[in-house]
Amino acid sequence: MSDKLLEVIEDLQSDENLNSLSEADISLGVILRILDALSWSTYNRREVSPEYSVENRWVDYALLIGNTPQIFIEVKKGGEPLERHQEQLLDYAFRQGVKVAILTNGATWWFYLPLRAVSWEQRKVATVELDKQDKGEIAQKLVNLLGKENVRSGKAVQNAEVLYKKRQSSATLPEAWNQLMSEPDGLLMELLAEKTEELCGHKPDKHEVEQFLLAHLQDIRITKSPDPISPKPKPQKDTKRKAFTVTKPTAFTFNGHREEVSSWKEMILKLCKILYADHADFEQRVLEIKGSRGRRFFSRNADDVQEGLEINGTGIYVDTFLDAEWAKRFAEKIITEFGYGKGSLSFEVRQ
Repeated sequence: MSDKLLEVIEDLQSDENLNSLSEADISLGVILRILDALSWSTYNRREVSPEYSVENRWVDYALLIGNTPQIFIEVKKGGEPLERHQEQLLDYAFRQGVKVAILTNGATWWFYLPLRAVSWEQRKVATVELDKQDKGEIAQKLVNLLGKENVRSGKAVQNAEVLYKKRQSSATLPEAWNQLMSEPDGLLMELLAEKTEELCGHKPDKHEVEQFLLAHLQDIRITKSPDPISPKPKPQKDTKRKAFTVTKPTAFTFNGHREEVSSWKEMILKLCKILYADHADFEQRVLEIKGSRGRRFFSRNADDVQEGLEINGTGIYVDTFLDAEWAKRFAEKIITEFGYGKGSLSFEVRQ
């Protein structure tokens, strides 16, 4: 990231008239300055081509590598709403096979993947707001998606594809959550049941948990997911509590025996290895451990468990499809099957 680009962004951010500039002023005073700072030869029409012809019409700028247009940029006057112009730009880019398109009014920049077979709005992968975002964040996004070397190498398109997939997954999260709530997953129900037992000493059965979730379905359904490409205020760190789920283990101690580990999966495997060595009936006991809806956690067949890893040299596979919180609970569940108290197991973690 060049100091020149940061200086240009800082200068534009200090311009109180940015949202009222004419289209010509934005082209000369914003677009070309930024392109120049991103190493584009703005005076070379074979590289930065203004009023690029597209079927008897034109787009304001085409960025070319080897005489082939790589990016279309359409410029509007300051403050102009961009929604009404995206269809035309994307249609031009689609017809020409251009993989990246940008629509801007100077302050706001919308980046698109025009060749995606989705709606115009869904092709938008990133937003830059010169008057709202941090200059470092703006500069990094411009380099990633518009920097000359990234465009030349194809990495700019790759970066845009990553952002597209992230947006798609974020948009799908509410649907996934709502389906999970309407058809409760065994792991979710097991977690809820165990948390209830931890709080009150009684563990509800799976039918009770399922009925609870279904009864409160409307309360926990999500109707809209935040748009990951829109500028957001910086999140405030919660200094009151550090969640266990964001930690990683460095070691665990079981019944006075300490083992160093680097992941929760390794912790589960080493704990099981210790129990296997100490208990001749290990296999019989662990095969009886099941979750809600009959979910199996141990088997001699790796395909029987969700993410089966072999307990070293035993021929027994344990399910390691676990997040940090569930790994801790699962470990406690295992040792209680062998008559150990939860206090016999402790963890050393790092954030």
